[in-house]
Amino acid sequence: MQRQKGRFLGAVAVACGTVWTAPAAATESMDGITIIEFAGGQDALPGGDHIVTFVSSRGSYAAVAGRGRGCLATAVPGSYTGRSITFGVDAPLDARRHGLDTLCPRFALTLESDGVRVEAEPRYSRRHRVLARVPLVSVDFGAPHFRRHDVKGVRLGPLLSREDLGPLRPASHPNAYVYRNFRRDVGVEAGKRRNVQGRAAPAEITGWPWDVLYSAHYYREYEATVPLEGLQDALFEQYGPPSAEAADGMQWYWFYDLEGMLTKPEGGAGPCAETLGYWLHQDANGRVTSLSTPANKHDLGAWGCSLLMDINARSSSGGVTHYSLSMVSGYTMAISHFFQRIEEAMAVKERIDALHNTLPVVD
Repeated sequence: MQRQKGRFLGAVAVACGTVWTAPAAATESMDGITIIEFAGGQDALPGGDHIVTFVSSRGSYAAVAGRGRGCLATAVPGSYTGRSITFGVDAPLDARRHGLDTLCPRFALTLESDGVRVEAEPRYSRRHRVLARVPLVSVDFGAPHFRRHDVKGVRLGPLLSREDLGPLRPASHPNAYVYRNFRRDVGVEAGKRRNVQGRAAPAEITGWPWDVLYSAHYYREYEATVPLEGLQDALFEQYGPPSAEAADGMQWYWFYDLEGMLTKPEGGAGPCAETLGYWLHQDANGRVTSLSTPANKHDLGAWGCSLLMDINARSSSGGVTHYSLSMVSGYTMAISHFFQRIEEAMAVKERIDALHNTLPVVD
């Protein structure tokens, strides 16, 4: 696993000859995910690299994240107008801390034509760049790209039966996801029984009618080596030409936007390219497979991509001996992630409120 670190970012950069760039302007509503450049608010807010917001009818969440302690918050009830929203609580710092989590002091965000204005006391008001925007959309899991990216009969999307699912796994540490493990037996290959494994976003979290498989992983080993060209031809015939290819010609990537269109990272436009690019910009070890790990430290990911796939072939002198395949729905992960973050922020606020209410009053 250590040898793979940085491979994804390096391959995309080499293949495309480009680095991440920010989008030109904000959109007209803050519904969905917004990532805002933010190096610090002159002591009005904790420092970080960015502000992340998730705004929905089921609840809204914000965090100052990145380098530095940061903070998290839920929206002030009734504050959302479509173009502006207020987050945080009115309380001194010691009253906003609980363990490793700190609630943000109150701050307001307002969409402007060329960015987002951040306002906080005392006397902080400044426009900041929008780094990425992901709208709330309906995902068509029956779209051609979801059907095409089939791995041994397994596709990302709704699981109408829980036959291949494990129990709901509770979060075991801060920033951890709640998820269900997925495992399906796909037969014997090279004398060994093989499985497609993955993780599903629970219906209890997303509010969707079913659990949704958001990641799948498969390992293929050959009894005899196969030519690299033959493997590549077979993969491209099944999945189509990739978005990017590693410099060594042994690893391929497919990125699809929310409309199901194949996205090439060199363009840098649209929610898929923007969130993918900024995530990799912040995490030099980022790769498609790491998106599916059950924790997220800075609320970043390829949230604007409906589907991503990474295939990594390994070879000996005689040809390819095995390959690993990982695919992820960044948008599905985002929905599960941010609804859980809303619950976390609310739980921190409730604990702090309870502690504050039990403090003795000294006359």
